[in-house]
Amino acid sequence: FILPPMDLSARSGGGGEAAEVGVAWLDDETEALAQAAAEGKPVMIDFTADWCAACKELEHRTYPDTRIVAASKGFVPVMIDATRSDDPVVNALLEKYEVGGLPMIHFLRPDGSLIEGNSVTGFKSADDFLPHMERALAAVGS
Repeated sequence: FILPPMDLSARSGGGGEAAEVGVAWLDDETEALAQAAAEGKPVMIDFTADWCAACKELEHRTYPDTRIVAASKGFVPVMIDATRSDDPVVNALLEKYEVGGLPMIHFLRPDGSLIEGNSVTGFKSADDFLPHMERALAAVGS
């Protein structure tokens, strides 16, 4: 699976700061949940892996979209790398969140509870992914 080169000219952003270029992912679920509780923001938790073609599509085609980047500021986004099947921490998270396949994106309330019926499996374009983000924000009143 080979992705075409990304066209960075399509991105808009203010000030050219690196933080404006993409989603500001955390990589620690515990840290993300604590930050979400402190800030009253929902969590967007993405389970991904290096070998997952649909995961790479999300990373290269959906997440760089300026609408997704802007909406992500209302979340505490965390990306869990499930590439290594021998990692007990990752395996515990896969079990906790009932991840049956990748990619899997769950949206959680600031208290860490799942926003039911709004999870994403497989690749979604930015047009198809954005409504999930909007429903999650609406569910917590953000």
